[in-house]
Amino acid sequence: MSRNLIKNLSQLKPDEFVRLVMTIEGRLYGLVRALLPGCEDVEDIVQDTVTLMWEKRDEFDKGTNFAAWACRIAQYKVLEYRRTRNRRSRCLSESVIEQLASNTADSWYELEYQAQALDECLTRLTKSEQELILL
Repeated sequence: MSRNLIKNLSQLKPDEFVRLVMTIEGRLYGLVRALLPGCEDVEDIVQDTVTLMWEKRDEFDKGTNFAAWACRIAQYKVLEYRRTRNRRSRCLSESVIEQLASNTADSWYELEYQAQALDECLTRLTKSEQELILL
């Protein structure tokens, strides 16, 4: 669960789900802020995203990246917000939002993969070698 690769999201208890969401909460806020610059409703949109994630947890593909899945849901919530608030003149176009969200999800997935590889390399070092690197 530490690297956002989840085997069975639907079996998580609510408190486990909340802890997992907290590991990516900053990313969600950053994404929504990037997709809706100057928007005052970012917190509400992120909360709506997390609520929808909980409701759709059974649809999460086992073994895939949790952060990327959450990012995609946030993207849909941003598009929904734009449609319901009719704020097209102050926001990015839908195609730009889709491209930014896609690029962000891909980047996060790659960073997660790299972090896993680095963690694996660190486990092969002695304790003192690990301390030197982590300084």
